[in-house]
Amino acid sequence: MSNLKETGKLLYGYADKDGNLHYDFELRLLTIRGEMNTLNILLSEYPNLDELPETERFTIERAVTLSETLRVGGQKLTVDEILNLASEEFTILLDAEMNLRKKRSEPTQ
Repeated sequence: MSNLKETGKLLYGYADKDGNLHYDFELRLLTIRGEMNTLNILLSEYPNLDELPETERFTIERAVTLSETLRVGGQKLTVDEILNLASEEFTILLDAEMNLRKKRSEPTQ
């Protein structure tokens, strides 16, 4: 499973701390350890998550998950960096995540 990934390109790119733009991304499935990390982040950094509107809650949950599964230009992004991407980038990443899940659930020939 570790080699199963989805790759793609961001539309506007991610600017690293040096200002270099990165467009290529790699997305892997969430592992059990990654899910545990995700839950810990959600509980500690977003204690009132259940009180937020559904779309905001969904966005935060997905961003936290992506912080465990996404690499852009070979770099792991923080939740804040993911939330600061253009909204079109978020859509591209969610589509890639769905494609990866579909790929994983399809029987191999």
